[in-house]
Amino acid sequence: MKKTIEKRVERLRKSLAENNIDTLMVLVEENRRYLSGFTGEDTQFDETAGALFITDKRLILATDSRNDMQAANEAPLYEIICYKKGLVKELPNIINTLKTKRLGFESIRISYMQYNKICKQFGSSNIDIELVEADDIMGCLRIVKEQSEIEELKKALIIAESAFMDFIENTIEPGMTEKDAAWLLEKNMREAG
Repeated sequence: MKKTIEKRVERLRKSLAENNIDTLMVLVEENRRYLSGFTGEDTQFDETAGALFITDKRLILATDSRNDMQAANEAPLYEIICYKKGLVKELPNIINTLKTKRLGFESIRISYMQYNKICKQFGSSNIDIELVEADDIMGCLRIVKEQSEIEELKKALIIAESAFMDFIENTIEPGMTEKDAAWLLEKNMREAG
């Protein structure tokens, strides 16, 4: 997995250079996992289990104390920064450390309110920075599937087909609500892996 992540990061760094972005801040849970191996889950929209900061030379995973040990185990390529007062308050320190002038971010994950808080935090810290929407960079990186991803898709399809056939043959019955049926199907798929 380490080699796979190294290759992904290298492809991303080329894209960042082409787009003149010093640092990419990755907040989308699936993209974080794709680029680091870190499986921390976001519990709600305005919270994050962590953020990746990727530059041409450094890889940082910023998280809080609930996830720092997990992050260190799952993302060995990354330097772990454990923040205490929230990611937004830690951003100026991270950005200053990285000497970032153009920060790419995933606009799909940041609300207008969060964006304003980030801008205010940079302003109050006297940080002159340009924020650049970078959703396309991640989209282009992930659209081309690797062999390992294809194998995982095949496994998922086998599990889904098996669970669905078992559901049709042994579970669903007249009078069952769609909600109950959907839950039982999801339960079967989760139990199958």
